[in-house]
Amino acid sequence: MRTSQELADLAVPLFADYAVVDLEHSVPFGEGPPVHIGPLGERLPVFRRAGLASIRPGVPESPWVRGEPVPVVPGSPVTEILRSWRPHLEPVLDTAPGTWIARDPVRARARRAPPPSRCS
Repeated sequence: MRTSQELADLAVPLFADYAVVDLEHSVPFGEGPPVHIGPLGERLPVFRRAGLASIRPGVPESPWVRGEPVPVVPGSPVTEILRSWRPHLEPVLDTAPGTWIARDPVRARARRAPPPSRCS
């Protein structure tokens, strides 16, 4: 958990305005290897928010705080990563109707938060 928070803190503001680190539930508790979703779509794993950072006070972009379970949305980039074991970069989060995030009301609501004000 500490390393996950350090990673998020390093990423913001160096590389991103907002960063999270979610660990598959078994990882921090030593319950075995992470879940791999095969072609038949086995059960989705449970993730826990292990680190988060934002340029905005209070990290309003995240509906979950450290230690809370974070649901995995079917059809999201996370499920594709778990199926393919390949990295994924989503440079712009598309919240248009029909996208995966539009089917996740909790994440969609957090994404509609007002942008940070940039003061010099």
